[in-house]
Amino acid sequence: VARRWQWIGPTLRNPRLLGTFVIVALLVATNWLVYIWAVNNNFILETSLGYFINPLVSVALGVIFLGERMRFSQWIAIGIAAVGVLYLTISYGAPPLIALTLALTFGAYGLIKKTTSLN
Repeated sequence: VARRWQWIGPTLRNPRLLGTFVIVALLVATNWLVYIWAVNNNFILETSLGYFINPLVSVALGVIFLGERMRFSQWIAIGIAAVGVLYLTISYGAPPLIALTLALTFGAYGLIKKTTSLN
């Protein structure tokens, strides 16, 4: 155990930082709860689809909120991946709510982690 506890006191005294920790914890907890529930209830395909959608969500969040700039070749690659994910989604035959929940909760977690001082 590294015994790195000195960050807890300042975090508890900073409502904004504490709120950010709570939001991040809820996002990760939701992601894992949905993942475990889905796998245990045989939604394996939709669970996998969520982790195929996740990189596309992360790229979209980076472009929209972080001002990330993509080269033309990267847009082509993203387009190919998006077509593949769209095909899998349509082939699934139902709205992929589990997949979207997994992708969006983990994407939001990544965005918050990137834009704050959380370690």
